[in-house]
Amino acid sequence: MVLSTALSGFSISLNQAWGAVAVASFNILAMIIQAICLVKTYNLIPALSQKKTKKEPDDSDEMKIVDKIKEALKTFFGGWALLFTSKVAIPGLALATLYVNILGLSFPLQGYGRENCLSEATISIIYIGSAVSGFLAPISFPFLKRTIGLLGTACAGAIWQLIFVGLGIYGLFTKGSPYFLANEKQCIDDLVTDEEVFSSYWLRCPPGVNMPDSFVSIIVIFSAAVAQRWGLWIFDMSVTQMFQEKVDADKRNRTSAGHYSLCSVFEFLMYGLALAWGSSCLFGNAILVSSGLPNIKKNEF
Repeated sequence: MVLSTALSGFSISLNQAWGAVAVASFNILAMIIQAICLVKTYNLIPALSQKKTKKEPDDSDEMKIVDKIKEALKTFFGGWALLFTSKVAIPGLALATLYVNILGLSFPLQGYGRENCLSEATISIIYIGSAVSGFLAPISFPFLKRTIGLLGTACAGAIWQLIFVGLGIYGLFTKGSPYFLANEKQCIDDLVTDEEVFSSYWLRCPPGVNMPDSFVSIIVIFSAAVAQRWGLWIFDMSVTQMFQEKVDADKRNRTSAGHYSLCSVFEFLMYGLALAWGSSCLFGNAILVSSGLPNIKKNEF
């Protein structure tokens, strides 16, 4: 992931055609690797080669289809019920709310960076930094768990992330921020210009967009987004471990499925917030709302 992000971003900044070739090449290479892994898995498990015999459908099978639909719906809602009645309900909900956090280096935040004239190469450097920050989490997780326990490790990750989420929010109100509450400029829409704007390999504004007066705000916001990745993954691994330890084996899969669907709901909400406040001068509203919900749930945790 780090290699593909770096080479694709750097090549797009240099030449968009070569960037497209780089992206396509990595996708093709990933498909080949996946195909090889699937073939090896198929050969390692002989049961996968055994086909189930299908009988001809009859009237009773039509009734079975209705029963299967009812069973599927029961399983879907049952997963949510198992999650909210389990011992991991609050940790699971706290983890799910992180999917709404725009400051978690999401695609909307990446678009915000481009609107503030960061080139693809600069965004690649940011993603590489976030990957390094994330890599440190599994390295430090065993030590933290042995030292302060699983609950203490989860709290450490949550506190770490809350600190840097707060720093990111602070960045909204620093010099160079386009957020309408941070300056006296009128927020009609993104301020545009017909004049030629300075651009380089690391800084390039979208067509017609002014270069920011200062990059203090964008530096603080993205630095906070990179730093909080460690806390995010520490908390994620801690909650996942809680699911393994505190949920009965016969209910674990359905409980995890309910949690996964809950995460998807919050991720959908994140993109909704980004669409509702898509303008650069209003995007701060989306950041504040999406950051507030995880903070509330982590405090409950």
